[in-house]
Amino acid sequence: MEYRVAINGFGRIGRNYVRCLLERGLQERGINVAGINDLWDPGTLAHLLQNDTTFGRLRWDVDHDDANLHVGGQSPVMSSVTPHRVSSMRASLRPTVR
Repeated sequence: MEYRVAINGFGRIGRNYVRCLLERGLQERGINVAGINDLWDPGTLAHLLQNDTTFGRLRWDVDHDDANLHVGGQSPVMSSVTPHRVSSMRASLRPTVR
């Protein structure tokens, strides 16, 4: 079964959640990040994910474009700040956990 997860806020906890998914190989088991809701631009988020002061440099490549993060060669992870995009993303997630 596939689980699509949305992360509301890409601070220390959100970034470490993505790091945990990568390090434990959970993306291969069907747990994928469908979207990220954060106020910062994807370039800043990519830099913060790639370089963590506590856990060090991420082993996977992190890239970005104007609207998405690309982590570990996986499909793009949407970064959204508009309520419309967040609500449309939420509609595609089952179950929704807040």
